Order: sequence, then structure tokens, then C-alpha cells
Amino acid sequence: MSPKPWENAEGYVDPTAYNAIKKVSAEEHEALDAKVNTLIKVLKFIIAESGFERKLWQYYSVLCQSPDMPGWYTIVLRALQAGRTTATSARLPFDLLERVSQRMLRELPGVSRVVYDLTPSRHYGEQE
Repeated sequence: MSPKPWENAEGYVDPTAYNAIKKVSAEEHEALDAKVNTLIKVLKFIIAESGFERKLWQYYSVLCQSPDMPGWYTIVLRALQAGRTTATSARLPFDLLERVSQRMLRELPGVSRVVYDLTPSRHYGEQE
């Protein structure tokens, strides 16, 4: 059984993604579900194709409503590398991020922007 869009590969709930999806009305749920599944497939494909899959501890994307464009969505990308006691934001090459961004904007109608989250990380236990 495949994980739900608001879960990571291990089946744990990503609270950020869940809260973003939860706010959408029931009528949009099925269309949004398909968008999120496509989003996850695009991200996994490009990360694997570039050879970064083994270098990353965790990577995921969050679909949320755009704050300045009602009816449009923003995609937030996050990739982490494991340290001794913390996880840090992965320093992905700009061309990789650009390819991911362009493909997501092209393949996911209703998405107005794609951003990469560089927020400093915390202890492993606080990541999810």
C-alpha cells in the first residue's frame, strides 16, 4: 500500500503537508490528491536521476495555498542530509533545483511558484 500524500516514505505523517492539505475543501480533495502524487513522483524521479538519492537522509515537498494568489498553490521543497545529531539542509546544485522547479510548474496546473526551504534544522526527533 502506498503512503498517503501527507506521509513520508516510512509512513509517518508530515504535519506541514497534512495541515496544508486539510484546509482544502472536500470538492477539491481528489484533484489535489492527484496533484500531490504527481508532485512526489516528479521530485523522486529528478532526485534519483541526478544521483543525490543516496546522499540525502530525507526529502519531501509540501503543497500549500499561495498567500498572495488566491486559488493558486506554492510548492515548498525540503532536502536534508544527516549529521551526527542533527540534520542540515542539503546544498543541492542550482541546476537540479531549477529542473525540479520548471518541471513542477509545467506539469502541475495551478502552481504559481516553487521554493526551496533552507531553514536551519533541529535534532532528528523534531524533524517530523
